[in-house]
Formats: sequence, C-alpha cells, structure tokens
Amino acid sequence: AFGVAVVGDLAFVADGEGGLRIIDVSDPARPFERGFLDTPDAALGVAVVGDLAFVADAKGGLFILR
Repeated sequence: AFGVAVVGDLAFVADGEGGLRIIDVSDPARPFERGFLDTPDAALGVAVVGDLAFVADAKGGLFILR
C-alpha cells in the first residue's frame, strides 16, 4: 500500500498496481473489501475530503471519485 485514508468505517487504500481499494474496517478483526477502482497504472496516493476521494495514479493522473 502506498497510501491510506480512513474515514469512519472505511479505509481507502492506494494499492499500487491494485488500484484503489475500499475496505470496510467496522470490525477490525474482519475487514472486507467493499469496492475498488482499477486505475490505469499504479495508485500512489489517496486523500478523502467530504464525499470525494482523490486518487493519484502514476500515469493516469488525478482521479476524483464521489
């Protein structure tokens, strides 16, 4: 993982070649993946502000997700 942003019960993980992973951590003993975004290259960072997630991708640039 290259970057993590936690908001409430969700962890947004910039997972390099794995893209963006959204993990439900409401039960830390049993985290599970809620969703993902397959970015064109490597997801290198993530930040969450309000209801927007900003994902930095090595070659794809910046993705803004709602």
